[in-house]
Amino acid sequence: MIKIEASLQQLADSNSNGKQPNGLMQPVDVVDNTMLRGENNIDVSNNNSKRNVPAQPDSKSRQTAIEFFIAKLAESLHQYGTPSHELEDILQSCSEKLSVPAAFFSTPTAIFISFPESEKDRTVLRRVTPGEIDLEKLVAVNKVVASFLDDKIDTVSATEKLDSIATQKSSFSNSVYVLAFAVASGAVVSFFGGGVNEVFVTGLIGLLVGCLELIARWSPNFGRAYSAVAAISAAFLAVVASKLIPGLSSQIVTLGSLIVLVPGLSVTMAVSELSRQHLASGTSRFMGAILQFLILAFGVSFGRNVAVQLFEPAAANVLAQPQWLFWACLSISPISFAVLFRTRKKDVLLVALTCIIGFFCGKLGREVLGNELGPALGSFSIAVFSNFVSRFFRQPPELTLVPGLMFLVPGSIGFLGLQSFVQHQTLEGIQAAFTVLFVSSALVSGLLLANVFVAPRKW
Repeated sequence: MIKIEASLQQLADSNSNGKQPNGLMQPVDVVDNTMLRGENNIDVSNNNSKRNVPAQPDSKSRQTAIEFFIAKLAESLHQYGTPSHELEDILQSCSEKLSVPAAFFSTPTAIFISFPESEKDRTVLRRVTPGEIDLEKLVAVNKVVASFLDDKIDTVSATEKLDSIATQKSSFSNSVYVLAFAVASGAVVSFFGGGVNEVFVTGLIGLLVGCLELIARWSPNFGRAYSAVAAISAAFLAVVASKLIPGLSSQIVTLGSLIVLVPGLSVTMAVSELSRQHLASGTSRFMGAILQFLILAFGVSFGRNVAVQLFEPAAANVLAQPQWLFWACLSISPISFAVLFRTRKKDVLLVALTCIIGFFCGKLGREVLGNELGPALGSFSIAVFSNFVSRFFRQPPELTLVPGLMFLVPGSIGFLGLQSFVQHQTLEGIQAAFTVLFVSSALVSGLLLANVFVAPRKW
């Protein structure tokens, strides 16, 4: 199927004569930027005298430029991590601002935009891939949308800004990004009861996983196998480390090394979209998360079995965790997640504060309501705080909401549940799967209740 789509895309590009694959002309081919602003002048002769008459863009050119802008905006919002329901709300507000009726349908792999009053009732298809969450660029895109809705820029300027956002570099270098992998992996281990040895070894393996992630960006073929390679490497090295360091828990080290890749956030987003009746998007995202779980489970099982055949791991005997280690990991882990989600430098402290709020509220909820219902209090507090920040600073709520949920999502439970299935412990696996769905539902319920308590920002 991938090869067929690639061949058809090449054929469309060769026969497009300057058209986009979706049928829309490039703005520079159909309309001059200055034309939309009314800055072009046409020389008209009258009795051997010339006068300047401002040129007005024809309706067809204006319609084409508008359609291109909306399609470009949809692609940008999707690429940087906007949920389907919010993406469609933003696009609807822009189309109403332009007095251009349109209908939108977003999935993790495609965006459909219909313009019923355009020539031949045109429908635009943008084939997209689920991109990584980039909060810095998402904030920039939201600023462009806000400026457009406030009549500060027109469609041409907005399109140009979207193009510049796509090419801008992240505030953090690749070395800092890889280091954040190591810090996040090592810090999370302390939440699973790991000691100093587990934190140190997990950080080193997390550093390797981060380097593999950079290679996956440069090589698309390796990128498709990245999760499996990372899981195999992490499980193998964890068993080797448990042989070299007596008492080291290879299971805790493996889980911590792969915690960034575990799709707990994807499961929560899928349940959230399903609760808002975005059934196609929610179902697709949920199945993608299950596939990611399966790939990680296969990689861990394969890497561990190979290592066990070569080395006989010693029995795990995790040493008691000192209090300073827990508080140190709790202090630095939010910063590492802010880097992993590519937050702006000036927003790092705000993101860290949100993570701390979610952690303590989630802990309080577990003590009062239990492990399954407790996360609802954490998600409720994070969503309320995020909505306040979004309304006051005119920022997307995902800026603080997404990193904050990382401390509450049930990714580790789902990962251990699949491990139980692989080890033929069916009952434990079913119980873990049910727990994942129940905790995800609790998180989504907290988010929905928070939107009632503090209404989210309106476009």
